[in-house]
Amino acid sequence: MTDTTPREPATAPADRPATTRAHSDTRLRRLGELLALTGFAVAQPVLDVTGRSPDFFLFRRPTTAQLWVLMAVVVAVPPLLLWLAEVLVGLVSRVAERALHLVFTCGLLTVVVVQIGKQSGQYGRKLAAVALLAGIVLTVLLARSEKLRQVLLYASPAPLVFLLIFVLTAPSGALLRPAKAGEGVAAGDTKRPPVVVLFFDEFPTRSLLDANGAIDKRLFPNFARLAAASNWYPNATGMSGYTPYAIPSMLTGTAPKKRLAPSYVEYSDNLFTLLGDAYQVSAYESISQLCPPRVCDSVPAGRATGLKPLLTDTIDVAQEIVSPRKPKAREGEEFAEQPNENPTARKGELDPTFRINEGKKNQPERMTSFLDSIGRESDKPTLSFLHILLPHIPFRYLPSGVTYKEHGSNFALGRAKEGDKFRRNEHAGAMTVTQQRMLLQLAYTDGLVGQLIDSMQQEGIWDEAMLVISADHGEGFTPGQKSRLLDTQNVAELAYVPMFVKAPGQTTGKVDERNAMNVDLLPTIADALDIDLPFEVDGVSLLGAPRKDLAKQWYDNPGEALPIDGAKWAPVVRKGFAHEIVRPELGPEGLFAVGPHKALVGKKLSELTVGAKAAAVAKSAPSFDGVDLKSGSVPALLWGDLDKPVGSAPAWLVVSVNGTVAGSVFAAPSKATGAWHFVGIVADEHFVDGRNDVRLHTVEGTTLHPLDWAGS
Repeated sequence: MTDTTPREPATAPADRPATTRAHSDTRLRRLGELLALTGFAVAQPVLDVTGRSPDFFLFRRPTTAQLWVLMAVVVAVPPLLLWLAEVLVGLVSRVAERALHLVFTCGLLTVVVVQIGKQSGQYGRKLAAVALLAGIVLTVLLARSEKLRQVLLYASPAPLVFLLIFVLTAPSGALLRPAKAGEGVAAGDTKRPPVVVLFFDEFPTRSLLDANGAIDKRLFPNFARLAAASNWYPNATGMSGYTPYAIPSMLTGTAPKKRLAPSYVEYSDNLFTLLGDAYQVSAYESISQLCPPRVCDSVPAGRATGLKPLLTDTIDVAQEIVSPRKPKAREGEEFAEQPNENPTARKGELDPTFRINEGKKNQPERMTSFLDSIGRESDKPTLSFLHILLPHIPFRYLPSGVTYKEHGSNFALGRAKEGDKFRRNEHAGAMTVTQQRMLLQLAYTDGLVGQLIDSMQQEGIWDEAMLVISADHGEGFTPGQKSRLLDTQNVAELAYVPMFVKAPGQTTGKVDERNAMNVDLLPTIADALDIDLPFEVDGVSLLGAPRKDLAKQWYDNPGEALPIDGAKWAPVVRKGFAHEIVRPELGPEGLFAVGPHKALVGKKLSELTVGAKAAAVAKSAPSFDGVDLKSGSVPALLWGDLDKPVGSAPAWLVVSVNGTVAGSVFAAPSKATGAWHFVGIVADEHFVDGRNDVRLHTVEGTTLHPLDWAGS
């Protein structure tokens, strides 16, 4: 490579000041080149990706000043660090300084080529090699062409240009702009009732109902208890399958009209700004921040906030962007057919899925913080809010509160890796197991509702308080269909969500069949508190006259309303689905009874006929040795492979744990490879400390045939 940068002439000492100035000019020129290159290699992709994902920032609750510091780090630190390294090396050797600049140039150009290759679907070592070769060639061309270097210098303002684009056009850029103060009611009336608002996530109404359309009190006694003291709206629907659109609609009373950051900057008129001056607010949000810092500074328990963790997150994103490797599947992406939480995400867009899944790790702590905020002593009435990520995936809770390992195989998670596992939507039985796990987690969620009611009663505010409970959206369980995009088959499970409103002073329940939507929640709260809303909303109070028609709206994309025929879908919703796959008559224990042999669940092997061993061998299961019940976790989720078929495909096997039939697993061959895999879940009550005897059994008539485990 030829370096055409000015060299120090061999002149007398008297000429050295001019030489020094020339070298300083060269260094400044190199700084300009580094600004341009890091702008395209680092600043632009980082700002582009995070700019379309406001939750990336909201999750860490940074201040506006901290966000500006982060922006300065993204656009200025990379070029300045590289330039400073060159300058320090130049103190020892200017030849080494020039060489290092060429190395940095080559590296940054390689990163740019890597990003171009990944956009076209190329990954791995081949991409890395091609990108490196291209980086070397481009560096040589730059070193030999004064015109190319001049063009690069013209691009030196690139980082600032990309930052300007971020601030002015990106959804996340709104977080850096001044926030409008929302309109609200004035402080002073201390006689207003306490308000408690709890939003669940990914919660279809159908999962809660029995065959007659009533809340199944055998499985979910606390939701039935709630309905007995509140208005229950069985025909209620959400507004969107994407949480950052759905939650703002619930808190603002407006439909998703634009693609906005779920922040108080974009949604200045909301529940928190409405009541912020009149109430003491404790708000535990998840991926939104509609409660402005002037009103509340509550954050979910266990979450690191501020600049430091946000810097760490940004570095992680930058590393993923510059790496030639294919992005790793993020924890909790259980749905192979639609791994992103955002059903309309554009390519390269960060999605709140990875934030949601980090948040799910501390659900009990978040619930505890929420309960502690209820009845908190204050000279104002209290507003307590929680958006809890339940019964949302990942499914890991059993009704007892015991957890199980959610990960372990792509099949168990519903994902396919290089065709070696079948997806959850490939077989109806695999989807049945997914629904079963959802119901188990919902039974755990039911226990949290019981804790909430108990806490309000213990604080002496149950009778006087207003309580609102709903969910942002449901979840589609139709095999072969998207889980979050509305289609002709999943409306009943995706759009319809539970909704309960207990007005202040209400003591008896009512089933209200009206056409209710999540945009009605804020107007309903205002109506119950006798507040005239100072801003426009799309919803109506559920305590007033009902809508005259059953027409509903849904938004896969903001501003694009999709109609829902309430008259058509309401009867489908009221059929429920738990009774179709489990045994509700047994209570929560019946949730472990699934498949054609569910009548065997709970029986002792000594009561059944056990024949010769089956020919197939099971492998790749979790370890059943060393179980520690005090840890609060058991290996209840079984997954793995079978070395040969077990009858006709697909098949159901029963599972015994220490001599008792504790559940069933679904087994079937992958359509891609023909290899057999299985997955299922068993009751935690049958595990003991230490070693456990867990066996799979084929069922032939009334006879069970146990399988061997590989290596056992």
